[in-house]
Amino acid sequence: MPTLRGSSPFIPAKPQYTRWDGFYAGGQLGFVSANIDVGNAFGSVNIFDTTNPLTGPLGRVSSWGPLGDKNVRSSSYGGFIGYNTQWADAIVGLELNYNHSAADATSSAFRCYSSAPLSGCASGAITLGNGFSYDANVTATASTRITDYGTFRARGGWVIGTFMPYGMAGVAVARADIRRTANAVFFVVNPGDPAVAPHTESDVKTRFTWGWSMGAGVDFLVMPNVFLRGELDYSQFSPIDGIRLNISTARVGAGLKF
Repeated sequence: MPTLRGSSPFIPAKPQYTRWDGFYAGGQLGFVSANIDVGNAFGSVNIFDTTNPLTGPLGRVSSWGPLGDKNVRSSSYGGFIGYNTQWADAIVGLELNYNHSAADATSSAFRCYSSAPLSGCASGAITLGNGFSYDANVTATASTRITDYGTFRARGGWVIGTFMPYGMAGVAVARADIRRTANAVFFVVNPGDPAVAPHTESDVKTRFTWGWSMGAGVDFLVMPNVFLRGELDYSQFSPIDGIRLNISTARVGAGLKF
């Protein structure tokens, strides 16, 4: 058939992609599960120095008993800001993510010395540096409170309609308040021996630690420039003065694309 006057060749339309590229920012709420191991918390601090002429016989605080680790849970809140680049349905970007929490773990160890048979106590009084023997109760307590943590991470995702599932990995930093306290109370065994006042020493500091983080999540576009988010991530940190910690977080959030 002859070509009709005025007809034009078929030109296929360009494929359409949901746009995720550009800057974005938002806020988030989370549930934190942290493991804090304070078993070596007293190994790096000079509390109850064994060279003390009076209390030296009590030995290093780290030998008073096992402190162990604790699993703690807390809520968190924070925000995020990032930038996405897009190639068709593939997304690659960078993001800064911040969280404030109150995950707090406390662990104690107890030792006692008794001149009379007493369950759980070492047999016999302890002789101090003054040459006299005393019954004694000694307690070591270590606590760690994770106040802030965040990640700088790379993200890779894939657009599926209005959903964008993604994975992420990067570096993490955390701030923690650390308190270590050791206390000894002495009881006169033989009448006439001199009394010894209770002795307490503490070490309190705020420290930062670095580590790595990885996880996965999904963003859901509810309006052209508004999205919701759900994600899980895990962060492992280097020891802080012998204290080891890791954090797992489940969070939800909402953000704006610019």
